[in-house]
Amino acid sequence: AKDQRRERQAATVQRQTPPVLDLRAVSHEGDPAAQVLLAARLAYLLGGRAAEDRLYGCGAGEAASRRVAELAASPGRASGDVRQIRRLLGGSAEGPHATAAYAYASDVLSLRWPQVQALAGALLVLGTVDGSQAAELLSKQRACGAAGEVEAREAALAGESGPLVWVRGWPLLFGCVWAASLPAETRRRSRRHPREGEPP
Repeated sequence: AKDQRRERQAATVQRQTPPVLDLRAVSHEGDPAAQVLLAARLAYLLGGRAAEDRLYGCGAGEAASRRVAELAASPGRASGDVRQIRRLLGGSAEGPHATAAYAYASDVLSLRWPQVQALAGALLVLGTVDGSQAAELLSKQRACGAAGEVEAREAALAGESGPLVWVRGWPLLFGCVWAASLPAETRRRSRRHPREGEPP
């Protein structure tokens, strides 16, 4: 039974195809590597809006071009990102580069949504999460998620990863519980933001 469960989990992981940055609609003038770098920068800038759209269910099923046009017309809190997008694209925040980048960012977020939720939970508790903390959180999430029901119960009863095993099905809560289980000094250090010129 354990082997069958592991085989099903492995098959699920193999079925998840990585997102593809589709630049077919983009002009092929210039250096292809520069086109990909530009699209990657745009995806970074559009990632926040794509995450908000996914979280709030906005634009589900809408074309990426429409979501980008709406962002350009009414940037709201993303005005800095839109300003950067305009700078990168030479004036307009819309077009095939931005559309491809938004679609890519949205696909990456869809594939990694449980990890995004876990990080959000940790941020709710800690205020900030550094790279090593993020790596530790995601490693724990993978380890707890890979355990089958029987193994998870046994690990929880034995005190290994304790409450994390019990909340593994709720990624946001998982991140909160992980952050709350850190030593108090680590939590205080994460919450404290040094002033400019002050040593960390």
